[in-house]
Amino acid sequence: MIEAVENHMPQVIVIDEIGREQEAAAARTIAERGVQLVGTAHGISLENLLINPTYPIWWVGSRA
Repeated sequence: MIEAVENHMPQVIVIDEIGREQEAAAARTIAERGVQLVGTAHGISLENLLINPTYPIWWVGSRA
């Protein structure tokens, strides 16, 4: 994913089913480079996602 951002300079990246720590780290790096990020993560509940250490708190929410 990071290589795609470096080579193509997209404005938005959509990531489906972020589930591993490496994917979360890559998404975080992409977001820090100013690319808008839309991603999904699966969990039993919102609380389940919030306590999962793979997903930092900035995953939850939206920006208009």
